[in-house]
Amino acid sequence: MNVLFVGQHAKILNEENGIAHRHSLTFENASIHDNSMAVLRLDALQKIFLDAYEIPTLKLAIQSMLHEALPNEGCIVFGDPSELCVNATLRALMDASALIGCVFIYPVGMSALDMRKELSSLILELKRKEIPTYLARNPVAFFETFEPNLEALVYGLENREIPNVDVEYLCGKGAHKIHSR
Repeated sequence: MNVLFVGQHAKILNEENGIAHRHSLTFENASIHDNSMAVLRLDALQKIFLDAYEIPTLKLAIQSMLHEALPNEGCIVFGDPSELCVNATLRALMDASALIGCVFIYPVGMSALDMRKELSSLILELKRKEIPTYLARNPVAFFETFEPNLEALVYGLENREIPNVDVEYLCGKGAHKIHSR
């Protein structure tokens, strides 16, 4: 089982705190200033991304990267759902039946308002497939707390138990028993 921090917002929160098999997946835009190309990066593995920055093309690229780096393993995903990279990763993992659960990091900025249709479509798909899905409204506090909230959440999702951590339930299995503080 892997813990995957996806996107720029999650990358900031991905610090060492005792979880084994943690990975970071990010998309880096091309830059005309330093003549660099767009890149998808999964830990040390990187792939030049030449396609349009859209969910279907990202999803295909991410599927091949995950198949190469994390074959046949389930994942718990942390990420800001307003980032296309997060949306595409969740869809790729659902297609592979490898998504154990996900925690949305509260969307930052106005991009979340522009993506309401895509976000509702994603949440509907997570609900339909009964993927345990939570929201960390205050991700900095969640990741900086002295309690092992991240470990408790990962353990709970991995074992299909209801985690007793400081997140809000959105959809998926075990919804009615969640305890949020």
